Amino acid sequence: MNDFDLTPEGIKNQYDEKTIAEAKTFKTHGVSELDADAYLNTSDGKLYFKRLREFDQKSSFDDLYDRAVGQIRSGTDLPRMEIMNEPLVQLVPAGGKPPSDSMPFWIKEADFQAASNAGYDLFLHFGLPIKSENYDVYRIAPKAPTMVWVRQSKSPNGEAK
Repeated sequence: MNDFDLTPEGIKNQYDEKTIAEAKTFKTHGVSELDADAYLNTSDGKLYFKRLREFDQKSSFDDLYDRAVGQIRSGTDLPRMEIMNEPLVQLVPAGGKPPSDSMPFWIKEADFQAASNAGYDLFLHFGLPIKSENYDVYRIAPKAPTMVWVRQSKSPNGEAK
């Protein structure tokens, strides 16, 4: 599942190749840093941070905290825990590195298929950085119902997805 034309040439042509490759123009349109910080002091936020620390025991507290705040800020709302038992996909620039175990941003496969079938510009619809015209699609499926944190992202054109 790749070779989707996700980046209209008119948008891509506004930037040089280095800027696109490094995603320097990518900005999230999410919650405030103050709200993200406050969330990490709630019981759900503490569990979120605990899971980050369990997964990455080598990073410093400050690095993990900055990562958590960055992840939380990228959504239009605060994360909420949900039990999920459906496949997820991640879009990665074609030919790039596959997602690592720590990649936090996945899309429900059904949402991806619906957007793709509707002919949406997927990079805009899902708020992805403009790095490539084509993306490779990676899929994971839980072996059993799994606790995940869910929140919406906001695309550059302001649509919540």
